[in-house]
Amino acid sequence: MYEIRQEPATPLFVAACNVAGEHLQRMGGEGMFWIGTDLVPPVAEHLSFRLGNQLVFVFVHLPGIPGPSSLELFLDVAREATAIPTILDLRRVQGDFRPALGGWSLRDARTGKPVDPGLLVSDERIVMSDWEVQDCATQFIATELKEAGSNLISRHSSFRFEPAIWFRDDRGPAFVVVRSGRFGQSKVRRPANLDAIAASCAVKSRRGYFASVTFGSKDQLNLPRFRRAIPLYRGHPMVIQFTGLEAI
Repeated sequence: MYEIRQEPATPLFVAACNVAGEHLQRMGGEGMFWIGTDLVPPVAEHLSFRLGNQLVFVFVHLPGIPGPSSLELFLDVAREATAIPTILDLRRVQGDFRPALGGWSLRDARTGKPVDPGLLVSDERIVMSDWEVQDCATQFIATELKEAGSNLISRHSSFRFEPAIWFRDDRGPAFVVVRSGRFGQSKVRRPANLDAIAASCAVKSRRGYFASVTFGSKDQLNLPRFRRAIPLYRGHPMVIQFTGLEAI
């Protein structure tokens, strides 16, 4: 673990990201599935989405208006997620934000070349990265907390940040350390440094929980037991196993 210090996004940068998101939604249409749009620290990517079998991270760039995250952190987490790292350049025209380039207005953060996610979509089955499985787990827990009446403070999916979730309920703030697994694991073990994570959170709250969430391919249900596990493919249906939050 290491501490990430980030200033919250300014209202101007949030407005710019909203314009970027609306532009990408128009380009992607109904086939776009948003993964990350929250600018609450810690932030790695400003926006992220899945289109078909492609996972895309977006770093919004607006000259003179810095946002949370650094390009180095963005690239590191995109590599962890096996996502395509892109930069979306914006410009200001008479006070309004507009994409600086044509089409998707995305360029590869590594090479600078234009990126058209629609042209990259294929029928290839891509096995989900550990980051993607972890992201599904944190999204699931966040939804469970919201349905229970809690307010979500922050959520992220990179294994380099702990805890994965902060929320607030009628007892005050609390955190959740999330671990995810694949078919064959009925439950994921608690991390060896769980006490250290809890100690680092104590300045904000001493109330924490551990969540084990495992996934299997939905096609696995049609196979006899003990058959070889079907991989988790990006964009394919999954089944979830979760037994509840455990107090730390």
